[in-house]
Amino acid sequence: MSDDIENYIKNYDNLTKKLIYHFEYGMGGIGDYFKFFIYILKYCINNNIKLYLSIKHDLDRYVRLKYDKMYIDRNNLNYITLNKYKDLEKIDDKNIYLVYPFVFYDVQKEVYENAIISKLEDLFYFTDEIIINLPKEKYISMHLRLGDKYLETDKNFIVCKDDERFYNELKLNKFIEENKDKNIYFFCDNYTFKKNIKQKYSYINIIDVKIGHTSLLNITRDEIKNSIIEFYILSKSEKIYWVSWSGFSLMASRFFITKYCEI
Repeated sequence: MSDDIENYIKNYDNLTKKLIYHFEYGMGGIGDYFKFFIYILKYCINNNIKLYLSIKHDLDRYVRLKYDKMYIDRNNLNYITLNKYKDLEKIDDKNIYLVYPFVFYDVQKEVYENAIISKLEDLFYFTDEIIINLPKEKYISMHLRLGDKYLETDKNFIVCKDDERFYNELKLNKFIEENKDKNIYFFCDNYTFKKNIKQKYSYINIIDVKIGHTSLLNITRDEIKNSIIEFYILSKSEKIYWVSWSGFSLMASRFFITKYCEI
């Protein structure tokens, strides 16, 4: 555990300024959940603010905070909602404040820079029903995010219908063919694409389940669990190779500090 986090937890009960980070369906995917929490926590550490987590999402069934005292239910609380990043400077010890992830959209670059130097293992743990799915042999992973445009779900629930991530198909195929002697797991947000890769390269490993974008209001609990399973398996890789840019694979690499590189 980093000294900053360890000292923060030791002094947590003595902090008088209070901030609630609230996360629920519609506020982003797994990567968003973690990266914004890390960013807000760092701000709270630097400014002696007691951070609470209020979450209404099944993500919390499968990956949980190590410190129960940081959980809070915002219901029946009187709090002030902060609507701008600069509003964090207004926090005092007379009120309870609440912040949503979208407040930090204007400082995304800074958010990612902070997330990159953080080890999520210091704060969160996976539940046993996720851990039991870990492959027994060592492996490397590849992750391709096609984007919300290619999500296999009811399009009425997709907010960013034109979200499409760039990737080089020739480069993808070449990497697989040149590393066929390695134990490789391939992950993708599109189930059909993942299955096609497996059909084309029989030696590639996949987790043969359907996942979903955990921000969508129509996602099922099984799809959430499957998404966390894939996130966990990614996080335990010897290396993670990204085929297209994705906060999902980046934050997976930050859980146990796994080498993260482009194919």
